[in-house]
Amino acid sequence: MLRRSLFPLSLLAFVALGASHALPPAVAGGGEGEPAPKVVTLAADRILLADALKELSRQTGIPIDNRSREKPALHLELKQVPFWQALDTIARDSRTQVSPYGRLSLIDGPSPDPATISYDGLFRTSARKLVSVRDLAAGAHYYVASLEVAWEPDFAPFLLETRPRSIVLHDDAGHDVPVPDNGSEQSPVAGRTTQEIEIRLPALDRSIKKIGLLKGEMSAIGPTRMLTFTFDGLQAGQEKKQDGVAVTLVRLVQREKVWTVELALEYPPGGPKLDSYQSWIVNNTAHLKNRSGQRLVSTSYASEAMTSNRAVVSYHFEDDPGRAPLLRGSKPEDWQLVYTTPAWIVEIPIHFEFKDLALP
Repeated sequence: MLRRSLFPLSLLAFVALGASHALPPAVAGGGEGEPAPKVVTLAADRILLADALKELSRQTGIPIDNRSREKPALHLELKQVPFWQALDTIARDSRTQVSPYGRLSLIDGPSPDPATISYDGLFRTSARKLVSVRDLAAGAHYYVASLEVAWEPDFAPFLLETRPRSIVLHDDAGHDVPVPDNGSEQSPVAGRTTQEIEIRLPALDRSIKKIGLLKGEMSAIGPTRMLTFTFDGLQAGQEKKQDGVAVTLVRLVQREKVWTVELALEYPPGGPKLDSYQSWIVNNTAHLKNRSGQRLVSTSYASEAMTSNRAVVSYHFEDDPGRAPLLRGSKPEDWQLVYTTPAWIVEIPIHFEFKDLALP
């Protein structure tokens, strides 16, 4: 699939995405303009699981919780290994398993068969279930494959394609089995680090014991990185620019309990449009910081106006009723506004491939 740059986006479209044993082959990822997967080098004859995870976090900046009771000493020979493969290697050697839900963790339990895991750059796709379905009402018989798609936690996609395309299915003799095209669908995944998807597959003859090959592709849409803009004094008219993105502090409205900061976001024109329900603004953040280092995070926001390459968004701040007030009695010049918004956004293809999956 051709990697397509989706940014500058039409803002009209958005309203408030070598180891100690053999490693599976990996796709390097990181095409032009794409964020590349983090890599790990860790060689040790005897290293405790907890220490291995600390070193993995140190090299990648990705926090990993150790929720396992296991305390093995590991022999590791990882040299420039992509993050997911490195973590799965540590999990297999320690007889634990990766839990990508919420905060990334290693937990007690048997590691999955490496054949059920597929890697592609920032993404780890695992085959979780294969269920045979007999629909008596419709007189249909088919399989449902459940896949778990996880991405490196510091990547923040807005959308994930949840109906994979270009599905290839072979039986255990290598014969091709046609798979109907189920169309396309994208789901919002802002704030998440994993998504489960299902693929409907045709039923195979009872004599067939395994799926010889299952592969396909989908895509995720997200930023190459986030940009941070800092405004001193909350003075209206300030404009900041980075990488072709301009953010202007339009005005500050001070009420007794709520301060509202209105921002104008402007991007170079010409980007493709997405549907109005496909929001990315939820990933933007805004907070105020005073001279003492105390912070107030925006409690809500509202989209005020949209054009093809410009948005006006208002962010609301208020004192925590359970704490001493920070806004009351202060002046705009006592505060900084710190705002994050995407730089370039790209569509990243995700390929997966599994072999020899046992049929139910």
